[in-house]
Amino acid sequence: MGRLMTRFLHPETTHLDYGCGYGMDVELLQKMGFNSRGYDPHYFPDPPSPAEVVTCNYVINVIHDPTERREALLNAWALAGNALILATELRRRGERRVNDPGQVSRRNVWSRTYTILEFRAYVETTLGVKTQTIGTDKLIAWKNAPAVTVRTREQVLEYQAELESQGWIMPLGTSITPKYAKNRQFYRLCSSDYNLPGKTGPVKIMYLGERTSDKFAWALAALIRRNLLTQAKFHCSDLSFLHEFYQWRDHDVFTNELSGVTF
Repeated sequence: MGRLMTRFLHPETTHLDYGCGYGMDVELLQKMGFNSRGYDPHYFPDPPSPAEVVTCNYVINVIHDPTERREALLNAWALAGNALILATELRRRGERRVNDPGQVSRRNVWSRTYTILEFRAYVETTLGVKTQTIGTDKLIAWKNAPAVTVRTREQVLEYQAELESQGWIMPLGTSITPKYAKNRQFYRLCSSDYNLPGKTGPVKIMYLGERTSDKFAWALAALIRRNLLTQAKFHCSDLSFLHEFYQWRDHDVFTNELSGVTF
């Protein structure tokens, strides 16, 4: 907590720990000279005041009721003047399941786990803005962050059909990479699987030629369609496409339409 706070807090910065529990973090920060206070519905129930920076650490993952969970996140966001920092309990690496139903601990406390991408998708679709990862289990949402488009599952499928009508959509795990031969730079399409359209069947590598070639333009358009569809699926309101992302550690690869091209 201390190291993180020194990155985003200064002694004159107002800070609210939303869902602070017994308030031990607040007490520590106050001793360090920070303008920190806490709110917790059980231990510090006085109505909280807005603050420049709000933290909400390991709170969302212990709220069982989905409506209450969403309201807590939105309330914390509404109180943040500059930024909201969130942390969650992460799933063990290698577990491919998504949407953990949660369980009750020996202390009779319900909790659930997330992958960082699951948590990021939930936060971004709830708040309607992009977030940044600032640690293995932490996100930060800035008040001036770019907005995201949140669609229902039906709207995502309609958008997918619209993109498919424009041409082939490049699969995940595929990138446009350079290759040098005879002092000239060429490009090729490289996939982690046999899912590229070859002349006689699926292939893993396709040669595109130079950047001015028609094949390169075709591949670039397919990659842009892939990234647009990926962002739409990542921000689906019911998170029903998250199983497609279990092998990815970071969604930043899809934040730019040209992500996936090595020049």
